[in-house]
Amino acid sequence: MYLFSTVFKMPLKKRAPNENEMEVSDHDSSDSSDPSDFNDHNEEIQVDFEGRMPIDSDFHGIRQLLTQLFPQSNINLQQLADYIIGQNYVGSVVVQSEDDEDEDDDDVDMDDENVVFGFTTAINLMKTDVDCIKEVRNFLQEIANEKASDDLYEQLESIFDNPSNVVGFLLNERYINIPPQISVPLLESLVKEVAKAVKHEMPFKFTHYIMLLKFYKMSNKKDKGKVSPTYLNGEEEIFVQYASLDFDFAVHNESESDDGENVPFRKVIVFEASKLPLIIESIKMFIE
Repeated sequence: MYLFSTVFKMPLKKRAPNENEMEVSDHDSSDSSDPSDFNDHNEEIQVDFEGRMPIDSDFHGIRQLLTQLFPQSNINLQQLADYIIGQNYVGSVVVQSEDDEDEDDDDVDMDDENVVFGFTTAINLMKTDVDCIKEVRNFLQEIANEKASDDLYEQLESIFDNPSNVVGFLLNERYINIPPQISVPLLESLVKEVAKAVKHEMPFKFTHYIMLLKFYKMSNKKDKGKVSPTYLNGEEEIFVQYASLDFDFAVHNESESDDGENVPFRKVIVFEASKLPLIIESIKMFIE
């Protein structure tokens, strides 16, 4: 387990105004506060998080985060969440520190003891004897066949078909209001855990990582036809810089806004596993 602290925005619970807040004089009733002013607000707060191995009670939180990554897929996300928890020797979940929970102001809406704010892990996509892993791999290959160029699709297939390659699916998921600083200790921990697993002859000697990234393409009204991507996890634009292949595809997800200007997309990237420590160093410079 490891601890880290960060600042992020989160909603406050609804509460009624107290007597002092509601007390106004008869001649100054125009200055009275609207009770709605005391309801839902976003507040920037300092929160202590801890990264720890996933446990059974994290199941629903992990599944929810997987759902936002894989909209409208045929992947058994319940089984995938169970699999991630089962390989708890590699990967971490982000939860609020127990000490910080005790000190929280009652107004902060962090009631759920099992809230998972994010997780980072890697699974071996060569283990196609496991149904959910086979489904993830099939999903990525089918999307590449449909959305990528013929050349990129053939490159991806050659990586999977090479018997000397071990391809890991790197998952780096969290809620949108958690800042990118949190990714550094999670990724550093993952590198150490994978190295330790390899020493114990576990199947984590990855040659490549593949990732599925969430981003929006926002139309630029001044320069029609041009779009600029905005990654929901800000540090993931650094991963793209190190990719040996990548391609995009649009998604239609009820939980993501598509108002004609902000269109949700996914990007598939592949990079050499040996580059992950360098990527982490680049992320550190990016967030400074």
